[in-house]
Amino acid sequence: MKNRNKKLLLAATALITMGAATTPVFATNPYNIDYTGGQELGGDTVTIAPDLLGELTPLINMWTDDVEVTFSSSDLWNTGYSNNNRCSAIKYVKVAGNSDLTTLDNLYYTVSNGKYTIRVDISSIIKDEISFTTETAWVAVGVLTDNSAIGKGTPKGSIEVGFPVATTEECQTNVEGSVNIGATSGGIYVNTKQKLYASSEPSKVFTSDELYYGIMDIDADQSFKILNTGNELVKSNMFAKSAASLQPATGEAKNMYSEEGKYIYAEGTNINKDGDVFVKLSEATQSAGLELVYGFKSNAGSPISYYAKQYTVEYISDKNGEVDDIKTENVIAGKSPTGSTTAPADGYEFDYWIANKDVTLADGATIKAGNPISPEELLEIVVDNNLVFTAIHVESVPIEVPDTGASTSEKNAALIVFSVVGVVLGASVLGILAKTIRKIRRRSQF
Repeated sequence: MKNRNKKLLLAATALITMGAATTPVFATNPYNIDYTGGQELGGDTVTIAPDLLGELTPLINMWTDDVEVTFSSSDLWNTGYSNNNRCSAIKYVKVAGNSDLTTLDNLYYTVSNGKYTIRVDISSIIKDEISFTTETAWVAVGVLTDNSAIGKGTPKGSIEVGFPVATTEECQTNVEGSVNIGATSGGIYVNTKQKLYASSEPSKVFTSDELYYGIMDIDADQSFKILNTGNELVKSNMFAKSAASLQPATGEAKNMYSEEGKYIYAEGTNINKDGDVFVKLSEATQSAGLELVYGFKSNAGSPISYYAKQYTVEYISDKNGEVDDIKTENVIAGKSPTGSTTAPADGYEFDYWIANKDVTLADGATIKAGNPISPEELLEIVVDNNLVFTAIHVESVPIEVPDTGASTSEKNAALIVFSVVGVVLGASVLGILAKTIRKIRRRSQF
């Protein structure tokens, strides 16, 4: 009997050993994010492209813009103050020990600067090996709602996890049950879906072939993983200004990349204020919504950041008028200008625009620099460079009513009206003819 039990024990041990040798060891979270076994973030894992990043600008600069943050009507949102050394106002969700929040509906918020709006839906919040000291303890998953962090750190609209929540703006007393996540073997994973909208088309998801997402300030036991098929984190779509910027200046804890799992993580609570990776987003990902998982093993925050390659479009006028609407605008590469209007000087009227460089219309036609551009054509230009448009004005054509010296009888009055109408129609025909000739001349030069 003892020998039989011994054999069974040996067989079980062999099976366990065999399983351990052939089965990858992952964290218990569904995203298979493990904070070990990666390689350092750097030139071997990220594309170093300082010139490209020098051309990118944020569509919403949460560090400087006057942004508005709004929240859904979900009952899960609470209001308090994050005890994060700045005592920032926050909206938060309680994550307790009894269950994960895996089927979240109507839990979202928006960030807007008037030109663009980002909608962030929180799809799920998963705990991984988090142990709470009491049954009433909980950790806050929140969104900062004030700009006290401008110039200091995580800005308004950022996701922040793990700091205790206080009852007042002095942060002297924490809300009952609120605890610091602390550094543990596990963590909290916040699964988001993010979409970008332009104020000009608020109901349509904004897309561009030059849109990037900033994974900012990688440090402090955080991790990041994109779930969209075909847009995972790989070297070909991750960009940084330098390899050195991806690692902390001091300490042994490094920022890492898992090639197998296609995610980024920080080994420990290192501090790295320049550790930014910019991910190029496909238009399919933009349309469907960027699915980005933020992982937190200790208290930290992550900004929500969209960047794009943009060009400056300037509107000026010749000496016979002035621009009275938009004078300068930033246009995302591949998009079209908004256009502007002018106030002609006395005796003049607007005729057309000219550009300082060759431009291409959406239909593929090219208009040479200095050639006439109608207001309608200007709205069809595909911007791929910094441009200056100059408004050209021409002398107004006075409409003169001939003085025949005849009486002002009804008959003669009718003739005069007919003459005026004839002059107006003639002027209109001449104007249309002139514009047609200009277009023919312009097109004939290509």
